Amino acid sequence: MMMTDDTIPCQFKVILDKDQKKYVGSGDQVTIKLDGSRKELETEAAYFSESKTMPGSFETFIDLPENMGVPGLSGTLTRSERGEKYHTCVSPQVIYSNTDINKYYIYVLKEREGILGSEYYAEEVSVKILDQNEDWAAISSSELDSSSQIIVSADKEFKKGDVVRWDK
Repeated sequence: MMMTDDTIPCQFKVILDKDQKKYVGSGDQVTIKLDGSRKELETEAAYFSESKTMPGSFETFIDLPENMGVPGLSGTLTRSERGEKYHTCVSPQVIYSNTDINKYYIYVLKEREGILGSEYYAEEVSVKILDQNEDWAAISSSELDSSSQIIVSADKEFKKGDVVRWDK
């Protein structure tokens, strides 16, 4: 049984894990879209507190305007902010690391003269990770330019200096 009080407006409860919390803070502008509704509410995340029911998570309650939402209805909270622009962004899967010396690198396609003429080979390029999420990593390196061909996939294992075939 669920009991409600029609005189009190509904609240939207948001629970964020530690990774999500770094993107939404107290006072940030957020957009709420309730399931089944075309309307969106732009509001401010007033406060966050550590969840008592889910340790390591954070929660907030956002008051909804009158006649928006019903108890038990779910929705989505979105926060958008224009971020920094990075020159080179790649999938985190193409970044290799040597954790012993805290070094990150990628492989790029280079061309050289071999015994049978021109050939492609894999060259290791050290990179610095500027920013990263689960989908993209912003990297920088003095060895990268706009013509660098970053190796994003391969059907065989390779290492630095190995001859590779470029599948355009």
